[in-house]
Amino acid sequence: MVNIVSKGRNFLMLLLIVIICLLTYSVWAQENDTVSIGYPSSPTIKSEVSRGDILERTQRNLDRSINILNIVATLIGILVVLLTLILVIGGSLGFFEYIRLRRIQQRTEKYREEVQKSTEELKKLAEKAKPIVERIKKTEEEVNDMRKEIPYPSLVEPPSEEIKKKLDEYGKKIGFLEAFGVPLKAEDHFNRGIDFYYNGKYKVAIEAFDRALEIKPDFAEVWHIKGVALGNLSRYEDALKAYDKAVEIKSDSVEAWYNKGVAFGKLGCHDEALKAYDKAMEIKPDFAEAWYNKGVALGKLGRHDEALKAYDKAIEIKPDDIEAWVSKGVALGDLGRYDEELKAYDKAIEIKPDYVEAWVNKEVALDKLGRHDEALKVYDKAIEIKPDYGEVGGNQGVECGDLGRQDEALKAYDKAI
Repeated sequence: MVNIVSKGRNFLMLLLIVIICLLTYSVWAQENDTVSIGYPSSPTIKSEVSRGDILERTQRNLDRSINILNIVATLIGILVVLLTLILVIGGSLGFFEYIRLRRIQQRTEKYREEVQKSTEELKKLAEKAKPIVERIKKTEEEVNDMRKEIPYPSLVEPPSEEIKKKLDEYGKKIGFLEAFGVPLKAEDHFNRGIDFYYNGKYKVAIEAFDRALEIKPDFAEVWHIKGVALGNLSRYEDALKAYDKAVEIKSDSVEAWYNKGVAFGKLGCHDEALKAYDKAMEIKPDFAEAWYNKGVALGKLGRHDEALKAYDKAIEIKPDDIEAWVSKGVALGDLGRYDEELKAYDKAIEIKPDYVEAWVNKEVALDKLGRHDEALKVYDKAIEIKPDYGEVGGNQGVECGDLGRQDEALKAYDKAI
């Protein structure tokens, strides 16, 4: 609108200049005509001017002036019309601009009121949410402290009641944080998975471990525990992949090497299992469980002398390892050293008198030595410990048969069945 008014003003100035020029020209022409009538230009020529000529010239000049005035009047009329149009257009545009600005003002006022209303509502919500926010902050601080308190899980020994209680409380707290959109750390998902693992929920434990690995892919301990959970689900090949990832990240993870050997053993890959156990014992030479499992793998490969040495090493490190004593007895029996075999089983029974496998294996050793009466007494002891142990009843039937006590043998077989 400002541009239009400015252009109209320029046009008006130009039109005024034209009018002034025309008026100047008209006056100048009249002056010339008057001079020529009153004072002839050539004094040497004498002529007589009649009154009719003067009237005619005067009339002509008058007509000319009237024409000029008409032109000027017309131009002024046009100027007035144009100026009026300019004012009308400018006024119209100004009116429309006013309407537009008024609408903008009204919308702005409406938005301001809405913003003010929303601000008030937010303030009320903030007041209501204040206790929750404070509780979230407090819970975050408690979870940070608990992360330091919860130890790395032992997969050999069951967790204590104190650890179970802490894990349960920890799980509730991180669940509360998660419900309010607070992002959890990899350690939170890991500890949640451990809690599931201890409760035998291996599938959901693996899901928790996977979420931890999404946040922290190089979390070696999570890869290891995930492998153990997969092994408990008999997914040994997947477990091996997890163990490989664990030792790739942390090459001195003795537990990962050990459990890798266990997975290979479950798949019947005893040579590979031996390599894994040797790697574990290279890192930790006094790892009794690794020595024991090495003996088992060697026994599967028929290398009984080497297996016996591995069991001796396990017993040297951990003298009260019942399974190592029993397995040592089995290795001695495979080597035909039955008297020494019996001593190994007696040692296991001395450590744990109700260990039925030791009693059963002792019966087998006595049978090999032809000491059937003693073997039968050992059977009775095994049945006393575990009446529903079918293998014991079957062996009792064999012994009774060897002693010619057929009726007792039949009863023993029936009981085993």
